[in-house]
Amino acid sequence: MSGADSILPTTEQELIARIRVGEEWAFDLMMKQYQIQLYQYAVHFVHSPDLAADAVQDVFVSIWERRSHLTITGSLQAYLFRAVRNTSIAIHKSELSRSHREGSLASQLPTSSEDTVIESIEWNEFSVSVRRAIDELPDRGREVFILVRDHGLSYSEVADTLGVSLSTVKTQMARSMNTLVKKLSRFF
Repeated sequence: MSGADSILPTTEQELIARIRVGEEWAFDLMMKQYQIQLYQYAVHFVHSPDLAADAVQDVFVSIWERRSHLTITGSLQAYLFRAVRNTSIAIHKSELSRSHREGSLASQLPTSSEDTVIESIEWNEFSVSVRRAIDELPDRGREVFILVRDHGLSYSEVADTLGVSLSTVKTQMARSMNTLVKKLSRFF
């Protein structure tokens, strides 16, 4: 942090205001607070550590470059997750398009390495099991889970979207997570 008289922002809007005026420490604080979560979220879309890191970095660079005009209404966290989601999808599409243009069949096929084949099979099995476990959740729990995890909405945004209380969203999310942990425990 620069300067002893700097005060940590107490709300997301204060943090955004500090970033907007170019206070690097505020930007660094935002990055440290969200970087790991955003990276893990991006991996879900691009299935590549390098591309996930690129997606998160692109979002942060874009925010810094546009900081003086930055307008975020609502949750900073929801904004960041939506931005990473959109950037990840764009990167993934770009990679698929580039791969297709190059006609590189080899880049689309798994390598002959036994470890890679086993990892691919395990990943596919895990992915199918996760999707099946989510599909088997009760309707309301599944809806809450998908809005939070797949769409990056905050609990309060989900409550507003579904017209239910915040405590209902928290309860449904907790039940869904407990169910998924039990159903997927063999993978951990």
